[in-house]
Amino acid sequence: MGASSQILKSEQREGWELPLFLVVLWGQFFLALFPIWWEMPSYRYGLVAMPLWIFMVIRRWRELTRTEGPVLINAHNLWWLAGVFAAVLAILVVRPLQQVDQFWRLPLWLHAFLVACATIFTLRWAFDWSRTSKFLRLFLFAAVLIPLPSMLEEAIAGRLTALVATSVGELFPLMGYPLDLVGNAVIVHGFVLDIAEGCSGFRSFQASFMVALFLGEFYQYRWFRRVLLLFGGLGLAIVGNGARIYYLSIVAYEQGLEAEEKIHEFSGIVALTFIYGSIGLLAWILTLEKSRQVRKRGVQ
Repeated sequence: MGASSQILKSEQREGWELPLFLVVLWGQFFLALFPIWWEMPSYRYGLVAMPLWIFMVIRRWRELTRTEGPVLINAHNLWWLAGVFAAVLAILVVRPLQQVDQFWRLPLWLHAFLVACATIFTLRWAFDWSRTSKFLRLFLFAAVLIPLPSMLEEAIAGRLTALVATSVGELFPLMGYPLDLVGNAVIVHGFVLDIAEGCSGFRSFQASFMVALFLGEFYQYRWFRRVLLLFGGLGLAIVGNGARIYYLSIVAYEQGLEAEEKIHEFSGIVALTFIYGSIGLLAWILTLEKSRQVRKRGVQ
C-alpha cells in the first residue's frame, strides 16, 4: 500500500493535471480583473504586471517540482484536498456577484482570498510546506493587481494630493514664483491649476510598489532587502511625481495653461520612466552589495 501511494503521488507531481488546474484557477481570476485594468488608468499597470507574475510563477514551479522524493498520501493530505474543493465551491458562489458590477471591489477581494486558499491547499496537498511557503511571496505581488478598497484608495490619493499641493505651495515662493494655494488648487497669474487626484501620484505609488515587488522576487532577495527596495521605490515615486508637478507648475506660470496641457501626458510618461529606472538602479546596487557580502563570506 505504501509503495502504491508513493507512485501515485509521484505521478501527480509530474503530470499536467495539477498545473492545468492552477492555470484555470488563476486565469478566471485575472479575467475578472481585466475590465478594471482596461478602464481605470491607476490600475492599467496590471496589463504589464500579469505577464511578470506568470514568469515568476513558472520559475517557482520549476523549483517546486525539483522534489527530494515523493510524499505519501495519507489522511492529513486528504484534508487539504477537501479544503481545495470547499474553496472552489465558494468561488462558484462569488463569481455571479461580480457579474452584477465588475468594478465592485469586495467580491474581487473575496475572490482573491479564495483563489489563494485553493492554491495553498493544492500545493500543500501535493508538496511539503518548506517548498509551498515560497509561493506566499507571489500572493503579495498578485494582491497589488487588485484595486484597493475604495475608502483606502481615496485616503491614500487624498494624502498624496495634499502633500503635492503643500510642497508646491512652499517651494514656489522660495524659487521666486509667487502664487496662491487654496486647498489643492494652485492659482498662477489668476489661472487655477487644480492638482486633482489624477496628479496626486497614486498611479506612480501603485506602479512603484509593483516594480519593487517584482525585482525583489526576481533577484530573490531576503526580506530585509525586499523591504528596503519597497520603501525606496515608494520614496522615488513621491520624488518623481513631485518633480513632475513642480515642472508643470513652472510651465503654467511662464507660458500659460495651454502650454501646460500640451506636455501634461508626456511629463507623466517621463516621470514613470524615471521612477522605473531609479528603482531598477536601486535593485542593481542592492545586488552588487549582496554579491560583495557573498564574496566576503567566501574569503573568510
